[in-house]
Amino acid sequence: MSASKIQKEPQGQGKFKTKFHWLGQTNRHGQKYITRNCFFEPSDHSKDWVASCISEIELAFKYKKPAVISSHRVNYIGSLVQENREQSNKKLENLLTKIINTWPDVEFISSSNLGQIIKNKHND
Repeated sequence: MSASKIQKEPQGQGKFKTKFHWLGQTNRHGQKYITRNCFFEPSDHSKDWVASCISEIELAFKYKKPAVISSHRVNYIGSLVQENREQSNKKLENLLTKIINTWPDVEFISSSNLGQIIKNKHND
């Protein structure tokens, strides 16, 4: 299950319960959580998303964790603003290039593959 580390669960009547998740945590259904620890939302122009994401990846790798990047498709579709799509895709290309140049042995895998690796590690 892909999730953020902190989840606000509605309890009704405007009240929420805070739940915390971590990579590899198992829920009551036996499913493993894959928590996102890097963020890339390039259509938001309020910050340098490439530099920010690189810093988050560096921190994940420092602590021997996978970098799980969260990014929403709205950044890349451009159905409302085509220029937004073009700029976001250029920033994504820049991010991927920096990742490969900084960590030449990096492996890109799907969330499903990461989940399987976590499951196998916990079954050892």
